[in-house]
Amino acid sequence: MDGIYRTIIDSWKLILPELTLLSASAAMFVGSLLRVPRTVWPLVSLGAITCGMLLWVGEHGWLAKDEFIPSASLFITDPWRWLGRGIVYATGSLLVLSAWQQVSAAYAGEYFACLTSLVAGAGLVVAANDLVSLFLGLEIVSLSTYVVLYISRRDLSGLEATIKYFLLSIFSSAIFLFGVSLLYLAVGRTNYLQIRLQLQDLGNNPLVLVSGLFVIGGLGFRLAAVPFHFYAPEVFAGTHPIGAALLAVMPKVVGFLAIYQVLTEIYAAAVATVALNIQVSSLLLLTISVLAGASMLLGNLGALQQDNIYRLLAYSSIAHTGYMLVGLAAGAKGQLVAGEQALVFYLGAYVLMSVGVFVGLLCVRQGEKLAEYIDELSGLARSRPMLALCLAVGLLSLTGLPPTLGFWGKVLLFLAAWNAPEGQPTLRYLAVFLAVNAAIGAWYYLRVIGVMYLRQPVRSYDRAVDIPAWLACGIGTVATLVLFFVPGLWWGTVARAFSGTVGP
Repeated sequence: MDGIYRTIIDSWKLILPELTLLSASAAMFVGSLLRVPRTVWPLVSLGAITCGMLLWVGEHGWLAKDEFIPSASLFITDPWRWLGRGIVYATGSLLVLSAWQQVSAAYAGEYFACLTSLVAGAGLVVAANDLVSLFLGLEIVSLSTYVVLYISRRDLSGLEATIKYFLLSIFSSAIFLFGVSLLYLAVGRTNYLQIRLQLQDLGNNPLVLVSGLFVIGGLGFRLAAVPFHFYAPEVFAGTHPIGAALLAVMPKVVGFLAIYQVLTEIYAAAVATVALNIQVSSLLLLTISVLAGASMLLGNLGALQQDNIYRLLAYSSIAHTGYMLVGLAAGAKGQLVAGEQALVFYLGAYVLMSVGVFVGLLCVRQGEKLAEYIDELSGLARSRPMLALCLAVGLLSLTGLPPTLGFWGKVLLFLAAWNAPEGQPTLRYLAVFLAVNAAIGAWYYLRVIGVMYLRQPVRSYDRAVDIPAWLACGIGTVATLVLFFVPGLWWGTVARAFSGTVGP
């Protein structure tokens, strides 16, 4: 019994940052019943995330102690998970700054409580070492997202967007659970290590492959990957910009790290299927390659036809899912650049440039009305030059052009696919397809920049300044530019994490 209790205690120690965030979220829900100034809630949320980050930094020393990493526990920590949780906390901090002044006082307590619990749930997903804890984290993220989307825009359009996301999210959770159930039927275990051991002795079993396809399908909804993408344009256009910003970044961070987790720690150990003499992991990676190509193509072609800026960015988000799936398909055995490292590098870059664009749009107002269509950005550079510059930098980074971090992100994804090991020739075609689609995407991004810089303003732009939102936008813009010139700062961190080393 002492050993069991020790394992449980050590397991919970590994998620102290998330427990801190969940405790703060619970306190905020109770406190929201009281009448307090609106600014208290984002301060508490940002303070909780900062405390969580301090505890996260403190895990440096823990990783050297085997007793703090019980292999049979619900949670585990290792260098790549440590880095992944850091991305989650940094993303959460930027989202809190973005929403600081955008939520009405009547619902600010509930909004920031949900946002805090969303960050905690994302951290639990990354730290999961068991299918049960993985699903727990995913559902905390989903439940919090529903409330955040509705509170951020309480009209018929916002309600419609929330309901669409809610219903389709439930459907995706059902698909994911069905896949998990099939895997449990095959091996009778939920812990990652125990599943791997069972798969090595299992022999041929088609349930393993089928379960993997359903798990990827369920998680593909969070990525807005084709064919699970159809909700994205409607929800992005219907919700508030802060809701669209959240949907653009946090579900992708959660989804990609979760898929990488199950692929490398579960299905990589699977043996051949009954019908085909091919490894399960190879078939799943081939499936991901197909999803990558379809997402890139449909996302970019869809964006070309849009006049609504948020629908354009939704299709752009689908295309970027395809780009990152290329890194996931390339795997860990790249001859020059490992696909997993290119994926996480681009994921961090994508968070920065997306926050810069979405929060920049949040600051574009004409008569207190937010811009919705591309033409409403006409002449922005003449009236609000700094704001136009932030938007232009973010859009150039999404395009993959220098001097922005997005350039290096796309280069690394291309190299990871092009230099894949022998036996994966399809990845070279995928690398070329990535380059072609990046060129297609440049058209609609540069179109938006041209409207801002080459046209005359139709109406004057408001001068009101949302300082916290400007700070989030500035962080994303400056980091995107600076890291282009010193990409080693971010690349070195990613490479060390996947080589088994934590921290600087």
